[in-house]
Amino acid sequence: MGTITTHTIVSDPLLSPPQLAELISCKLRTLEFWRNNGKGPRFIRVGKSIRYRVSSVDSWITQQSNQPVNTTGQTNNNAAPLSSGHGNTEDTKQ
Repeated sequence: MGTITTHTIVSDPLLSPPQLAELISCKLRTLEFWRNNGKGPRFIRVGKSIRYRVSSVDSWITQQSNQPVNTTGQTNNNAAPLSSGHGNTEDTKQ
């Protein structure tokens, strides 16, 4: 069994459910539902408290990324990039 050091705790801090809910903009009930159904980020128990390692949350968020899929169910590697966020998704006429 590995030894836990102060460095380990500092380099991978723990989040409480309210902290995580705020971070990913979801409700506490959603986190509870995910925990009860084996979904969402991995969690640990510290006594009776639920905590989430930042590294586990980061891995889970990365796994949530999806590549666009075309109507045949194949990955579309030629998908157009997302909008630049300027509110206009149409080509600018010159």
